[in-house]
Amino acid sequence: MKFYQYITEKKWMKGTMLGFTINPKDIKRISDYIESWLIRHKIKYDKPDHYHFTIAMIPEKYPKDDLVRKLNELKNLDIKFNPKDLQLFQGLNTPKDYIVLEYKPNMKFLKSFNEVADEFEVKRFPSIRPHTSLFIIDKNSIDQDMFKDIKFSMPKLPILKSKEVGLWNNKFEMETKI
Repeated sequence: MKFYQYITEKKWMKGTMLGFTINPKDIKRISDYIESWLIRHKIKYDKPDHYHFTIAMIPEKYPKDDLVRKLNELKNLDIKFNPKDLQLFQGLNTPKDYIVLEYKPNMKFLKSFNEVADEFEVKRFPSIRPHTSLFIIDKNSIDQDMFKDIKFSMPKLPILKSKEVGLWNNKFEMETKI
């Protein structure tokens, strides 16, 4: 029974996410700057294991092979992301807030989302806001005045290029990257 469950889990995935990965070196300067504020003000934080732009969250159960095939279709996109702003996103389903770099939507990114949405059931939000999470903090750890101070003297936000495409499982662990 355990062997059958192991095989089934490896062939099917539920609650996954597809995204464009980002080279951590490209955001090191802004990340170090914000981290210095968090340390100085003794705010507990976590960092994501992989920086990425989520293309689509896929809540339903699908064969892993189908998801990997979609990654292969998206892998050769050379997407450049132009910065919009540093934002503080409130977790909708978690007691956490997220310090994120928000980027302007572009046609290649929107096309990627639509291609995934044509084949898979995806979670839809009121608007598409490409972003990468830099830090995960407890809800309301930073007040708006402090956040304005952080933004006031921050370094210029970097233009980012997608590095690879990845598939994350429902535990936010990287399953595959191409």
